[in-house]
Amino acid sequence: MPTGKRTTATGFTYIWALMVLVLLSVALSVVGPIWSAQVRREREQALIRTGFLYAAAIENYYNQSPGSLKQYPSDLTQLLRDGRYVSTMRYLRALYADPVSGRAFVPIKNAQGAVVGVASASPAAPLAAAGWTDGQHALPPAAHYADWQFLAQVKP
Repeated sequence: MPTGKRTTATGFTYIWALMVLVLLSVALSVVGPIWSAQVRREREQALIRTGFLYAAAIENYYNQSPGSLKQYPSDLTQLLRDGRYVSTMRYLRALYADPVSGRAFVPIKNAQGAVVGVASASPAAPLAAAGWTDGQHALPPAAHYADWQFLAQVKP
């Protein structure tokens, strides 16, 4: 039987739910930029790895040229299937996209029109602004990812 008395705890759960929501919002606003920087760092490392993968494939194409005439590929699709041999020669499994921009890599051509390397199409600034090296490969300091050139290192 109702007595007509009101309890003073009405709405207390609602206030706690609002406080939890505010705390979660603050926590996500702190963690969000850290996650974003981590994703950019991972994409940059994937760009470096993929760029040097293309450079190594171009080097292999050049070094494994049949006969004494060494030549670079005329386009990147020749790295997928080398038509200079009777059997199938592949230097890449697929034409990988630029991890930073999501678009295709830009081929770098020499004076004869042959592909000697690739570059990113992204105008974004790299996190490794001072350059990058692993002791074997190096990228100079650059203002944009598009400034990094992944060139084949061949000995004539």
